[in-house]
Amino acid sequence: MKNLILLFVVIVAFGACTSSTKYLQQGNYDEAVSTAVEKLQKKRTSEKDIMVLERAYPLANDRDAERIKFLKLEGRPDVYDEIFALYLKMKQRQTLVRTVLPLQISGRTIDFPVVDYDREIIEAKVKAAEYFYNHGKQLMQNNDKQSNREAYAEFERAKQFNPNYADIAQLMQEARYRGTTRAFLKVENNSNVQMPAEFYSNIINFGMQELNSEWVNYFSQANNNTDIDYIVTVNVKAIRVSPESVNQNLFEETREVNDGWEYQLDQNGNVMKDSLGNDIKRVKTKLIRCQVRESIQRKSVLVEGQIEYLNRYTQQIEKTERVSAESHFEHVAVSANGDLEALRPETRRRIGIPPVPFPDDVSMIFDAGDILRNVVLDALRANRNYVR
Repeated sequence: MKNLILLFVVIVAFGACTSSTKYLQQGNYDEAVSTAVEKLQKKRTSEKDIMVLERAYPLANDRDAERIKFLKLEGRPDVYDEIFALYLKMKQRQTLVRTVLPLQISGRTIDFPVVDYDREIIEAKVKAAEYFYNHGKQLMQNNDKQSNREAYAEFERAKQFNPNYADIAQLMQEARYRGTTRAFLKVENNSNVQMPAEFYSNIINFGMQELNSEWVNYFSQANNNTDIDYIVTVNVKAIRVSPESVNQNLFEETREVNDGWEYQLDQNGNVMKDSLGNDIKRVKTKLIRCQVRESIQRKSVLVEGQIEYLNRYTQQIEKTERVSAESHFEHVAVSANGDLEALRPETRRRIGIPPVPFPDDVSMIFDAGDILRNVVLDALRANRNYVR
């Protein structure tokens, strides 16, 4: 482990000490410029870094200028964000280099002419904003969700370049609404058991934010003004209540205990003596017993159903997912017959637990519904891709 840590430190140190010359040789002109400037800010007479800066700075500018020239010749309207970024980078590079100019080396003065990039930056910024704004409006004409989502992203980018479009907030709001998928979540009872409405509402009584994403919103209550794309139904198909049962379990526990003492006799029936002439005594034991009766009360409820994803536009169920939940009641009443001293401590503590009334069907069904709520939520999370 120490060797690995040492190796890591060496690698980091080597990376941190990479020279401006190395960056220049690699063609990484921006790193060469920034590294050379950093060194020159500390030592203005570093000839190696002066020579690197003199070479790398024009090369970096030439590379960006060539890229801008190519993009402009292409004539595409979607390139002005890149042109903007390139001009801005050239301006920032120039500002950085001006912090160490002029420089002196071998009797020469090194200074670079100042270029005003502001006009080109503003022009590219305006054209980039225009492109994203117009492209967003064009995408909205496709009238499908994905296009509106892309339009929203385009308006966001247009706003970054120019927030002053009078209608851009309204367009973004419209694109957001048209690009959002809305799913209405409900519960239906198709079982043979009638339950209060509260039971069914509890099954989907969780925050919709658990399911919502950037472009998908779930509702459990909707009005006539809400455009629904999917109806997600939790279809309760069966509620099964088991019979109440009581099973008996009978077992016995034993223990060997002291029962006084007796003289130890030899083979002739005489009391044996120890080395001091005293009578030898030994402990007597006996086996005690206790019967234990366990009365095990059991009852269970099973709620079964499925989640159905209905596409409102095709009227097709695109996905079904089976869900179920069980609630269980179990109680053990314990009684004893015999010597309680024969019982293990854990058994003895249970003696005297009486039988209890069985829970009613409705309360157990509600308990199963609470469990089903978590099952449904997990299933909806796992099937997010079906609502998109």
